[in-house]
Amino acid sequence: MSPYDLSVTPEALNAARRLAHDVGKYVRFGAPEEPERDVAELRERLARDLLATRRSDAGSETVLEVYETWRREEGEAIAGEALLAPHLTAVTEALAAIASLLPRFDVLEEPELRALDDAALSLSRSCAAVARAARSAVR
Repeated sequence: MSPYDLSVTPEALNAARRLAHDVGKYVRFGAPEEPERDVAELRERLARDLLATRRSDAGSETVLEVYETWRREEGEAIAGEALLAPHLTAVTEALAAIASLLPRFDVLEEPELRALDDAALSLSRSCAAVARAARSAVR
């Protein structure tokens, strides 16, 4: 394959779709159009969306755990896709911002909660961008 090939494999498309769904959709699942004004409501929603991103009878997983599962199971399919690299960089940057704040979630002040919400929005948009780019370039 040429380094100038601007297409992706069907496996990469499936991986990108799963990233957009499993991470991108659920990281903002409960988010309103306009951010909550009340800090307690913001904290409660962020707890649901980021600390309990995936819930089941067995328990819950954080957004970081959900992403790590995706990376382990699907990440290889898109790792070498040059067309998706810029979007994956944005995903990684948003995850790093979330990872830096999430361990202190219970003690975050309002500005940090707002920064966490901004990072979650960035993550959601970046995951969607990966899926859009993959859809537009299927081999």
